Amino acid sequence: MDIQDIQLAANRILDMANSFVGMSVPASVYATIRDLLSFAESAEAEKETLRAEVEKYKAEAEARTKEANDSKAEAAKYKAEVDEYKLKVTKLETDVENLTAENKELKRQVRLNSENSSKPPSSDGYKKRKRTNSLRTSTGRKPGAQPGHKGSNIHVPHADKPDRVVNIYPKKCQTCPHLKQCLLTGRFCEGQTRFRVGLKIVRIVTSYKQYHVEECPNAPAGEPAGLRADDFPEDIRAYAQYDESFKSLAAILSVYCCLSIDKIHEVISYLADVQLSTGTIFKMIQEVSKKVEPTLKSFKRKLRCSSVIHADETGIRVKGATIWVHSASNDRFTYQTLHQKRGKEGMDAANVLPGYTGIIKHDCFGPYWKYEKATHSICGAHILRELKAVIEFEKDRTWANKLYKLLCEMNERQKSAKAKNMIAFSNETIEKYWDEYDKVMAIANQECPEPETNTQNEKKRVKRTKERNSSLSKLFAPKTTL
Repeated sequence: MDIQDIQLAANRILDMANSFVGMSVPASVYATIRDLLSFAESAEAEKETLRAEVEKYKAEAEARTKEANDSKAEAAKYKAEVDEYKLKVTKLETDVENLTAENKELKRQVRLNSENSSKPPSSDGYKKRKRTNSLRTSTGRKPGAQPGHKGSNIHVPHADKPDRVVNIYPKKCQTCPHLKQCLLTGRFCEGQTRFRVGLKIVRIVTSYKQYHVEECPNAPAGEPAGLRADDFPEDIRAYAQYDESFKSLAAILSVYCCLSIDKIHEVISYLADVQLSTGTIFKMIQEVSKKVEPTLKSFKRKLRCSSVIHADETGIRVKGATIWVHSASNDRFTYQTLHQKRGKEGMDAANVLPGYTGIIKHDCFGPYWKYEKATHSICGAHILRELKAVIEFEKDRTWANKLYKLLCEMNERQKSAKAKNMIAFSNETIEKYWDEYDKVMAIANQECPEPETNTQNEKKRVKRTKERNSSLSKLFAPKTTL
């Protein structure tokens, strides 16, 4: 029974008591009824108070629940923002690494020159660099002839019969009236003699004239008395022609001095006062080229039979396009050809390296390694330049400086022994240098190891260090392959 039921029961009892008029109702009953009514009222008031408190607590609970939900949503939002910022930071770190690597690479490319790379000296430009990074080590000696140097005199052609003699007498004697008498009596003694050699370009013009005889006194009877001159020599075909000296000069200026046809035209016009057309000069060079073809073929045969060939290629500009000069040489012969391609196609066209079984010394250009029958030797100067670049740009690579010093030491030993006509390397010395080389390359493999292969994506290129992407990559191979 709740409080409302109690209150209703008390009101009924009170109404029943009032209905019995004239009957005496004990005062205790009224008191009890009033107590019940008072209790019911107080209980109802307390109930309202409790209900209000419950509503209050319920509202607070709902508010806190909403606040908690809002906090969870805000926390989720912040977490998403944090995750987004983490991704941005990771991307920025990657960008910084890439930009740092790119900046380092650009700085390296800017600082590359003919002394620390395979770039030609012509690419260095007009800016002079301090000659502090030369591959040559300082000897500490002053420039010029050293003490004890025997010296060598300049060769003076026909010094015993000079074309002109200038006698130098004392100044006082030059105005003396007795000069002729002193010359005749031989009072002058010869002193020091010096020479000045000059160059005089002589143009020789040879005229060929035909002569006819109108009436020959020795003519047989019945035959014409007149005689016509013989024909001109076979090489005299026009009114004016130029002999082999002009052809040789034009070929030398073109092939050896690398002058253009227009420049050759200017040089010959200035020196000989002869106006040769550019077409004539071009024809002269072609004639000389045909005459030296047998000699060039013999050079090629002798190169293919030699034990060592030095091979190289370089680009030149012809009519606005780049073509390639392929060179094969040894200590006696040089054979050069032109081709549009720099690689193996141009090398095969020269027909020197295909099938060659000797030693090819080159700059580690990739197509050379395709000649598998030959033994390959890398140019020491190119290796030193690449090592120099590693020393300058990769400060943490200690192996490059060690190998640089080792190669320079071996080179100095070889040059010193050659000057003394001695053998530079005994078998023991060779083994010693191989041991030192292996130790240095062991350090190199630790400082720039071979990258692991990508098993997930075989087509993706594996990033290598600069050393393993340059001509130094062959140094990391076993020594039996070099």
